[in-house]
Amino acid sequence: MINSLTYNGYTASISYSSADEVFFGKVLGINDLVNFEGTSVSELKESFQEAVDDYIETCKHWANLQRKRIRAFLMFVFLQHFIKRQQQLLHNMI
Repeated sequence: MINSLTYNGYTASISYSSADEVFFGKVLGINDLVNFEGTSVSELKESFQEAVDDYIETCKHWANLQRKRIRAFLMFVFLQHFIKRQQQLLHNMI
């Protein structure tokens, strides 16, 4: 019996709960918690693929936000430096 699934470069561990009569899994090798479940093997596979696709989209979204934040921070630092330099030049003129 294979206790794992692979999709789009991601691997997940698979377990079965006889009490709940459901398959469930967890994506491995990432720093986040991504779980999925299904009452049949086909439902489990579909749920796993949806979870991976959602995870990839979420990572892209957060990466874009981080780039925007970094750009804004660098602009802020540049403006601070520019203002400070302008103040120094103005002070030297007086």
